Parts: sequence; C-alpha cells; structure tokens
Amino acid sequence: QEQQQQQAGGGGSSSGGDSSLQVAPALPPHVEKRRGTSTKNHQGDVLDACYHLLRLYAGHDEDYLQSLLPLSLGPHAEDYRQSWHLYVVLVGLGFPRLDTAREEKLHMAFAAQLEEAGLWQWSLFVLQHITHGRTRARAVQAVLDRCGCPPESSSSPVAQRDALAFVHQQLHLPLHWLDATQAVFASAAQQYVRATDSLLRARQWNAAHTIIVQHLAPKAVVAKAYDTLERLLSPLEVNNNFVHVEGWSSLGLVYLEYARMMRYLGQALQGGNGMNLDWTELESSIESMCLRVQGLPAQTEEDKLSRLEMATQLSKILLVSCTGERDSHLDVLSRLSALPLAENYRLAHLSKLSHAYMAHLEA
Repeated sequence: QEQQQQQAGGGGSSSGGDSSLQVAPALPPHVEKRRGTSTKNHQGDVLDACYHLLRLYAGHDEDYLQSLLPLSLGPHAEDYRQSWHLYVVLVGLGFPRLDTAREEKLHMAFAAQLEEAGLWQWSLFVLQHITHGRTRARAVQAVLDRCGCPPESSSSPVAQRDALAFVHQQLHLPLHWLDATQAVFASAAQQYVRATDSLLRARQWNAAHTIIVQHLAPKAVVAKAYDTLERLLSPLEVNNNFVHVEGWSSLGLVYLEYARMMRYLGQALQGGNGMNLDWTELESSIESMCLRVQGLPAQTEEDKLSRLEMATQLSKILLVSCTGERDSHLDVLSRLSALPLAENYRLAHLSKLSHAYMAHLEA
C-alpha cells in the first residue's frame, strides 16, 4: 500500500522493478492541464490537496501543511479562500493546529484578500480566529482604521451602515473600538466635535483632551460658547478621568473653569450688577484664573485670539469687582498688568481704574 502511494505521488516504478510501469503523479487539475499526458514528476510540482488529505486520513500527517497550499487547491498562488476554509474544517475535526506563525500568516492572508474584495467586515471575522490576543486586536483595529468609516462618509452609506451593524451585533466587537475608528475618520475630515464625542465614548481621554485644547476650546472661547466647552470637558472630570490626561491642570481645566466662571458671572458682566456678588469668595478664583491664562499656548492665531478674549473678559470682571464692596484698586491694578491684554485695551482699563481710584480717595 505504501509503495502504491509513493507511485501515485511521485510516478514511481512497480514492485517488479519494471520502470516502464509508471503512475501519473497526483497533480491538481490546473497543473495537469498544463503538463498534458506526461507522467514525469517535475521537481517543485505541488500535489493535489485531495491526495494530501487521503494521506492525512491514512495517518501521514507530515503532509498537513501541503494540503493547505493555494496551488494545491487552485491555479492562483495568492488565493487563500479554500485553504482557509479547509484549515478551519480540519481544526474543527480535531487535527492539530499549525504553529503560531503559519496560522497567523494564513488568517491574515485570507483577511487581506477579503478586504481587497471590499468585504472588510468578513475580513474581521477571519482575523478573529487568530489565537494570540494582542495580535488579533492589532489586526482587527488596523482593518477598522482603514475601512470602518462612518456611513455618511462612504460611497455606499447603506452598505456601510449594515457592515458596521454586523461588526458590532454579530461579531461582537467592542463598541469603543468602533467609536475610536469613527474618531480617526472624523479627525481626518477636520470634524473635531464629532471626533471628540467619539473619543469620549471610546474612553480615550487624553486624545479627546488634545483635540479639544488644540482645535475646539480656542474657538469656543472667542465665540463665547461656554456650554460647548463645559459639555466637552466635563466628562474628563467624571471618575477622575483626568488622571489619564497630560496637561489637564494647565490646559483643559483652565478652559473648563473659565467657562464656568463666565457663566456664573454672566449677569454681572452683561448688566453691570456686580454689587450683588460676593467678591470676597470669588477673589481667589479670579486671581488664579488671571495667572493661569498666561500659561495657555499662543502658537496659532486662534490661540492668541483666545487668550486675548479671556484676558479681556477677566479684565472686565476685575473692573466690576472694583466697583463693589472691594476697594483694593492696587490689587486689581497688579492683576491687570499680568493679563495678556492688547496694549490699547490695557491703557484704557488703567485709565478707568485710575479715575476710580482717585474718586475713591476723594470720597
């Protein structure tokens, strides 16, 4: 029986030693068609996967890998469709797995083929068969970052929406992975509010903070959109999420406390009714804010305009506070001098403060 198998696989001679009796090698149909009727076994020819499976059934598992070669199953060396499905069936039947490197190569090769064909959601299904957790996560997230764009950004919105639903509902990928992917595409499209919301849902606190302070907070300050600032930054305070944020106390927290201060003092600034506020309690907060505004970045024009707007509003607060119960004009003067105000604005405030101080002395 062994001799017959050798003859079928390699065109060997019969047991009687008659070299004229030869059996054609068990070649795949596409190789057989190319070679015609020749029975000569060309070195390097792959054998049909069915032949390897018969040997596997007979207990010769050294041919296990040979049965998975794409050329043993079809004419294309990069077509892993049948190879992957055959491997999954064999493993399901109890045959041993390939070593880690070969198994991962098979999964990734077929996943790449599916992604190239536009079936990226099914490539994720294939990649989920990778046994090593970190390798599997990196491979899945890489595909998501390439293909998991929002439906509205896709050329086929309905198909993309169905694909994303399949990935979450059927493949059970974590929702925060999909949110992180949406943030990647939103950032690339300069849709920074959407990107921040996605990053907050994905619990990527530091990345969300970076986008806020670089792209959103300066614009919100200039537009006096204090509600937007609070909505975006307040989640970073919940459960002490800010401990994962780099530069929180000197950046995000400054914008957040400024927004809250402006909302609280809005009535005093708009109506000039600062007499009803307890300036003694507000003194430390205002002083701290005046000092911290200086530490905000001023790299772009938006940054500079934002700092100027914050300094201007704080100077108004200082002037209003000076007309109330507090009469420490010298303290207000020192804080005004520390604010990054425009020179003409600074001079106007100093002039107003000087007149108020002279009137206070005369009284």
